[in-house]
Amino acid sequence: MTWLLLTAAATFVACFALARYQHTARLRDWQGFLSHESRSLVSDLEAQTTLDGDLLASAYDGARSRRNEAPVEAVRLLRCTCDFVTAMQPERIGRLRAVLKLTRMAAAILPAPPVLPSTFHLAELQGLTALGTLAHALLVTPAERFLLHLQILILGFGLALRSLGRSTARARSRPFDAVAWARFERGLEDWRTLDLKHVDATKHVLLSLGVLQGDARAGAVLRS
Repeated sequence: MTWLLLTAAATFVACFALARYQHTARLRDWQGFLSHESRSLVSDLEAQTTLDGDLLASAYDGARSRRNEAPVEAVRLLRCTCDFVTAMQPERIGRLRAVLKLTRMAAAILPAPPVLPSTFHLAELQGLTALGTLAHALLVTPAERFLLHLQILILGFGLALRSLGRSTARARSRPFDAVAWARFERGLEDWRTLDLKHVDATKHVLLSLGVLQGDARAGAVLRS
């Protein structure tokens, strides 16, 4: 019995590793189909996401460095960081909803991997993505799986922002509460992970639609 279990486990791991390798190879092959306009769109998104991430990290580091000497100022910076996330999030959600629309219009979608729980720190995001991983295995078509992928990202943004807001409120009433600060930091890291994944999702749908045999309509939808 033990031998059978070990064999089954080894087979599962081998199949999983092969599937991941094949998916990575397919992605590399598809890169060449991106048009100049789509490459520009993806490049702009990646640059903006990196810049926003650096600004968030700088703001949070400033808040954390003032936590002991100037707790009121530290909490104010924490609130500013949360407000910055709040201001940026509608653009991300809007872009993901546009990708949802384009996905439903597409005849074929490049297979996308599930969003894994190990990617995140917050328990609620780990739970959401664990359910998503299970649902991913039950779905059949690449389009269905990618739609699930997008819905998980949208819900994940909401959970991450809610966690940041609650942590900020708790730190405001108790500036020296280490739990509030630690949870804010985990939430901020998870938000930035979601931000990177939303760029990947945008690139994924552009690759899948082949937008890039001269059709600029999808790029126009995503820029709007």
